[in-house]
Amino acid sequence: MVPSNCYLNNDIGLFRRPHELLDALETSSAVLTPHHLHPLPSGSNPDEDVLSRYGTYNVGIIGVSALQEGMNFIDWWGQWLSDPRHLDIHQGFDQIWLNYVPVYCQKTAIIRDPGYNVAFWNLPERELSHNRTSFCVNSSELTAFHFSHFDGLGTEGCLPAVEKCNYPRTMETDPLASYMANLWARHGREECMSWKYGYGSWPDQQIVTNEERKAAMRYWDEIPHESDPWMKDLQFRNNELYPRMHPGPFDRDGTSKTDRRNLIIRILDMTPRRAIHWLQKRRLGS
Repeated sequence: MVPSNCYLNNDIGLFRRPHELLDALETSSAVLTPHHLHPLPSGSNPDEDVLSRYGTYNVGIIGVSALQEGMNFIDWWGQWLSDPRHLDIHQGFDQIWLNYVPVYCQKTAIIRDPGYNVAFWNLPERELSHNRTSFCVNSSELTAFHFSHFDGLGTEGCLPAVEKCNYPRTMETDPLASYMANLWARHGREECMSWKYGYGSWPDQQIVTNEERKAAMRYWDEIPHESDPWMKDLQFRNNELYPRMHPGPFDRDGTSKTDRRNLIIRILDMTPRRAIHWLQKRRLGS
């Protein structure tokens, strides 16, 4: 038996053991689930144009075995994603890079069972039904439902706001949403909602600004590999890079003048001669 790993996203509801995926991992390096299996109806939102921005495959549920090419992909994927420039919202963050799995792993299996990775974006091709004990999709048992954009209360069924999805609520999506909402409530939803985002602030509790996130990407190649750019040690390891990564109170409170902020950035990034030249141009109104 080949050692293997099955990854589930935190918004995946698992309704039965994923036998098909685990069996496929006995002979495959990786197992993927596509966003959808058939062309979507005309006028659908989301459609292929929208979904293609997030990759062909969904990272909600994937499998990787200990075969060498599977481990090679995991190593590459992890190193690739350690660079924040590869985690762009317009590129589907980490998910878009799953497109390379069938290229890098010749032994890739694709799960086409409609009971896997059911989500609002593929409901037009998957008919939900339920009885007293289980949910079904088409003629298959429901294995994994992706509760993406689910509010945890079930107030909108399993569908997000209309601007993200124009598929209608059905008699089957509401019971599924209620079932999951009750589970979440019993297992600590209220407490979890009170938790703060772990990467939203610096060690001194200051909020990480968008400007600082952009600075991390801009200067990524200059950050020493042995330093953590999100920790204070960067200030001592590289006292020239630190102020560029952390512009200080002029950017933090959002109340400073644009000219003063830009001057500070230029003083940090340029020679004094260029900074003075820029200031003179501002005074002349050019």
